[in-house]
Amino acid sequence: MQVNANNSCFLPTDGNIWTVHGIWPTKSGTRGPWNCNTNRFNESLIKEIESDLKQRWVNIENNTKPLSFWEHEWQKHGTCAQVLPVLNTELKYFSKGLEWNHMFNIHKLLLSSSIIPSLSGYTIEKIYSSIRNVLNHNPIMQCVIDKHTKESLLSEIQLCFDRALNMMDCDSVKELFDQVVKVGSVLTDCSLKKVVVYPSNVLPTHPPDVVRSDVRATIDDLLENRNYWITIYKTVKFLIWATI
Repeated sequence: MQVNANNSCFLPTDGNIWTVHGIWPTKSGTRGPWNCNTNRFNESLIKEIESDLKQRWVNIENNTKPLSFWEHEWQKHGTCAQVLPVLNTELKYFSKGLEWNHMFNIHKLLLSSSIIPSLSGYTIEKIYSSIRNVLNHNPIMQCVIDKHTKESLLSEIQLCFDRALNMMDCDSVKELFDQVVKVGSVLTDCSLKKVVVYPSNVLPTHPPDVVRSDVRATIDDLLENRNYWITIYKTVKFLIWATI
């Protein structure tokens, strides 16, 4: 996102939630498929789960249409997921993302290994093993780099499933993501040489000129006041490794 005063972000009111990025069906050994049919997104079909989607499958960009993220995910990925009967409608597709988001509660999984949001950071091996040891499958962990401090910030965890929607290791999927490497059993693009910050969008302090009561702030505010808090859009992506 471009940094300017006209851009702003929306984050979930619960800063511990890892929100859904998407459910991405994948052909063996390739990226995609994408945009598999012309079934257009229809908000009325997901009205019954929309309140949960707003907290757990969040459109972070305030300046875009409220439904634009869901529309994008459905048309690019959901239309391809329709090959599976359990995901063959808009309601089933988005409901499955919410179901998995509740089932695989990343915050609680990390907390079970005493890993909490912290600016002090952890080794990526420690974060990775805390998830791997509970799920018994290898995820993929990705980071973003803070351009000001050069810190590596944990931003996304990807969980992989086979065509029957049974969880599987992500080892065979890592080639689909630029810069993801495997070191030992760790699949990541995060720094292996220094600690990785596990950020939170829960504020330790609330400077009144920085953060409004609705937990929205401009990108400029965040950058100029980064000593007060650190925020990152933490997401979990579900990859279906299906030859379709």
